[in-house]
Amino acid sequence: GWGGVIVVLAILMIVRPLQIFLTTLGSDLRFNEKAFLSYISPRGIIAASVASIFAFQLTKRGIQGGDIVQGLVFLTIGISVLLQGTTAGTVAKLLGVLVESQKAVIVGANAFGRVVGKLLKMNGKQVGFVDSNEYLVRLATQEGFEAIEGNCLDLDVLERIGLDDADTTLAVTTSNKVNIFVSRLAKIDFGIKNSIPVLNKARGDVDKTAAEKLGLNIAFGRSLSMYDINPKIAKGEYRVLQCILINSTNVKKVEDLSLPDEFIPIMLINPKTKIPVICKSGLNIEGGDKIII
Repeated sequence: GWGGVIVVLAILMIVRPLQIFLTTLGSDLRFNEKAFLSYISPRGIIAASVASIFAFQLTKRGIQGGDIVQGLVFLTIGISVLLQGTTAGTVAKLLGVLVESQKAVIVGANAFGRVVGKLLKMNGKQVGFVDSNEYLVRLATQEGFEAIEGNCLDLDVLERIGLDDADTTLAVTTSNKVNIFVSRLAKIDFGIKNSIPVLNKARGDVDKTAAEKLGLNIAFGRSLSMYDINPKIAKGEYRVLQCILINSTNVKKVEDLSLPDEFIPIMLINPKTKIPVICKSGLNIEGGDKIII
């Protein structure tokens, strides 16, 4: 009943904060960090397991109250998971302890992928590469990137490159199927909203429909000919341009930009946030944004 709810609230709001502040005495944690720990203090299976054993032993010895103890523990877990689990992100923002991820994982360490990686790195992003080609992985490593060799569709490989800590994935292999599948994998299994595949021109229109059905935006707003682009970039046949966009009633999204085929909009930087965002279909643009081509 309500008595149990009051006890649970006392545990969450009084006992846990007291426990956290006592056990972190002398640590380097700031007050707001201790407050956040107090709010999301560990709870769950260990508490439930110990309570079950404790309740069983009480019942075994003929002591009343075992079922009450067990019920109270599960009530504590239930309320804390619902209350704190659903509001932890908001509380972290309010306390100023939420660190926004600044890492991008690029699937495909080919010449084009490494150029995009350099541009992201120059604008404050951490960049990691995954590729099944040992030579390309070695090139990426030599250029100062974190890079691992492996199958990009293997969850263990994606975890090793730090996809858990990333906010962006870009798939730039020459296979549309791989690009779409790994982007979908990153979005569903790792919760990365900004997960975008490059589509190669050969089957661009067909695969664009498939990607859109899966809720994916298309990298750079259109299909590319990766088989043509990679050799040119490897030979140094490219230039990087930075432009400031002017206001236009006709241009609202990246795909609305009237650019020749040889111009690829790589990255957009809002003057207010200064955060680099890889260009993709559906990405809103406005006057004053810096675009890297």
